[in-house]
Amino acid sequence: MKLAVIALTSLTLASVAAIVTGCATAPPPETAAVEPARPVVHTTSAALPSPEAALARVAVVRNEPRGMVVTLPISTLFEPGESTILPGARDKLDRIARALRREGADASFEVEARTLAGDTDISVKRAAAVRTYLDARGIPADRILAEGLAPDGENADVQIVVHTPPTSSSASSFPSAAPR
Repeated sequence: MKLAVIALTSLTLASVAAIVTGCATAPPPETAAVEPARPVVHTTSAALPSPEAALARVAVVRNEPRGMVVTLPISTLFEPGESTILPGARDKLDRIARALRREGADASFEVEARTLAGDTDISVKRAAAVRTYLDARGIPADRILAEGLAPDGENADVQIVVHTPPTSSSASSFPSAAPR
């Protein structure tokens, strides 16, 4: 296939379509109708949505005293009894990672996984899998605490808690980091 560069300002749209489809040959540029050049205007969409608005498109988002909480049903992320992230869940987690990266370098995160069966071993593995996935998408693992928790009522879910930076640089970004 040969590649040709065509001066579009000297050809009509119909001539270009004819060349591209191979249906006809275009008249020489000197006999073609000349259309005035139009300025190219790059438009940008409205300002990027807030991270919270971006997250709300793929998960349930609530503001709680402990921070912004992003909740995903466990069934959208994992097969029953498994800790491997489902291929269909990757798009959601990619969107979440993009939004979380916009929270800033000082934000920290907690990934909490719960199962209905109370199997904390699988909960720990699932939380670690989400942490590893987010780390691979640009959120440093040292900013993500992963916890497998006991059941919380009827909820089998993964929650990502977003902690905003403290006002004092000496304070820990993880509320649970204090000695117990």
